[in-house]
Amino acid sequence: MNKIQKSDFDTSFSFDYYPDKELSSSDKGINILIKHDYYSSDNEHGRDLLAIFLSQISESNSEIRSVMIVDQGVKLLSENNSIYNEIIEIINKSTLNYINEDSLNEYGITLSEELNVVKITSDIFFEELLHNKP
Repeated sequence: MNKIQKSDFDTSFSFDYYPDKELSSSDKGINILIKHDYYSSDNEHGRDLLAIFLSQISESNSEIRSVMIVDQGVKLLSENNSIYNEIIEIINKSTLNYINEDSLNEYGITLSEELNVVKITSDIFFEELLHNKP
């Protein structure tokens, strides 16, 4: 994980830059951040890799604490997406599911009413990301 630090006279802060998908585990469970609808490469192979990644998490005995989906990752929530079922399995196992509403609007994605998710604006999404680090 790359650390980026910035300091300014009297105040300083640091934050983490996360890769496209990251999985972390704590005593509270796994937190997952998804920013793309593929893993590594924007092609069929990248989508196959993401499907395997999601299936492995779903089949594990690990508790999933949160799933946070932003930017192109919201494309996974389209019922026409080839790995829709895999992401739904992860969402169904998770305690918290935050979806960036601005990203949904950007990509024209309409969510199924049955999904157990909370749509939140970008400012709230990134605030939650700081509290639920992947």
